[in-house]
Amino acid sequence: MHSGHIMYKNLSYQSGVALIAIMVFLVLIALSVLLYRLNQYDFSLQRQLRTSESLAQAKDALLGYGASYYDKYQSYGFLPCPDVDNHSAYPEGAAHGNCGSKNLPSLGRLPWRTLGLPPLRDGHGECLWYAVSGRYKNATRATTRNTMLNEKQKGFFTVYSRTGTSTAQALTAVDDVVAVIIAANARHSDQDRSPESTGIEQCGGNYTAEAYLDEDSQSGIKNSDLIVAVDATNDFIISNSNDGILNDQVLYITREELFRLIYKRTDFADNIRLLSQCISNYVTKNPLFLNDGDFSNDDKRFPWAASGALTTEDNAAYDDQSNTLIGRLPHSVLHSNIHTNNPENNLLVNCVHPEAFTLWQHWKNTLTYEISSAYRPNNHTIPTPICDNTDGNINTNCIEINGGYYAATITMTRDLPPFSSIRFCIDETLQVNQCT
Repeated sequence: MHSGHIMYKNLSYQSGVALIAIMVFLVLIALSVLLYRLNQYDFSLQRQLRTSESLAQAKDALLGYGASYYDKYQSYGFLPCPDVDNHSAYPEGAAHGNCGSKNLPSLGRLPWRTLGLPPLRDGHGECLWYAVSGRYKNATRATTRNTMLNEKQKGFFTVYSRTGTSTAQALTAVDDVVAVIIAANARHSDQDRSPESTGIEQCGGNYTAEAYLDEDSQSGIKNSDLIVAVDATNDFIISNSNDGILNDQVLYITREELFRLIYKRTDFADNIRLLSQCISNYVTKNPLFLNDGDFSNDDKRFPWAASGALTTEDNAAYDDQSNTLIGRLPHSVLHSNIHTNNPENNLLVNCVHPEAFTLWQHWKNTLTYEISSAYRPNNHTIPTPICDNTDGNINTNCIEINGGYYAATITMTRDLPPFSSIRFCIDETLQVNQCT
């Protein structure tokens, strides 16, 4: 009995040890799985962080390019062409020339070299992709570049994202987008990213958009399918974690974001002043303007305005219209010169501020020009009446603005925040001042 009892106790002890060992083994396996998953989760977070940082860096650089475009080219808001192929004329990462015909959108790789950046990559090591709306692209040839880019110019890109659960997802849209930056992320089995033979040593792979950018199976939006037509709406979609087939991450630039930065430039309002000074300069070329410093004896007639209904980019359409006191700032002033005999047929071309003409070309459909009745071209009373009350006709002689009286005004209206207009006034001595 005693020996059997001892054997039973030994067996029980051994069984308990084995059970503990099994439990420890299972715990170790569970911990290993947990640690593996945590490591995978941490690695995934690192990838996402790298992708987000690269996209944000690219967006900042593109906004800086558009906001500082004036510093080189005397106009605002253009964005670079993408890097579209391995053409020998352009090094890898450089914006490619005209990237298509005038006002056509373009899709390719981010022109990191042109932006002064390293080759930015997403969390899976792929270089970023980039598309620019046709009217915003900085084509090399002036004949291929949009001739009237301002805040009224829509972007024609729409970026979609999904909200809700995997079984009930709704699309939300952001429109009026002028550029998108895309992180392609991991390759799908049907995407061939085999390298080009030459010219893509930094980023590797190739320039075939379908090999990198994905399609959303539910909406049918395909990020690689660009409709290459003037003012065609192009759709892009952002990855949703519920759809493993779509892993493109997209960051975008809206029209408002771009022009908000442009309006912060101190030289923007200064250039509207230059336009106003060009008009003053025109008046001094009236044959009966004596230029003796005594403005009370001078012919200070201003040109008529162009039609206020004009929105076209065609400069030739902005000719002065007889008896038009308020409208667009004109280009040709031949109708006015019939009365004034002023030798300048074009208001801005020979202005002492040549950059003013470039500004007018791009912003002419936002400018309202007004002259007072007394300063109209067909008022043949010389000298031109002055802006005081000596003749009892101050309200008909001049334009009144908050107690001040002016011969003419130029106002730029803004449709985007901060919405406030920029207005400059020209007084009877042809001095230009900002007025509110």
